[in-house]
Amino acid sequence: MSDSGWIDLLQLEERQGGMTELTGVASHHDREVVELSADRDLAVEYLKAAMAELDNPEDRGACLLALRTDAEAYGG
Repeated sequence: MSDSGWIDLLQLEERQGGMTELTGVASHHDREVVELSADRDLAVEYLKAAMAELDNPEDRGACLLALRTDAEAYGG
């Protein structure tokens, strides 16, 4: 479906009084947490990459979100 097709679908749902619930769909964040908690080596590399970018002001927000996601994967 083209981007305009999605927009048309969203506008149709809004006109009908709300959004329909999608089944079988997971958020990107939820999927990341599952993958990081299942693979410790991946979580370590993910953490290293986030820490390496903290000094860059343009990427700082994304890095902090990555740190939060990694912490959440391990119960933090």
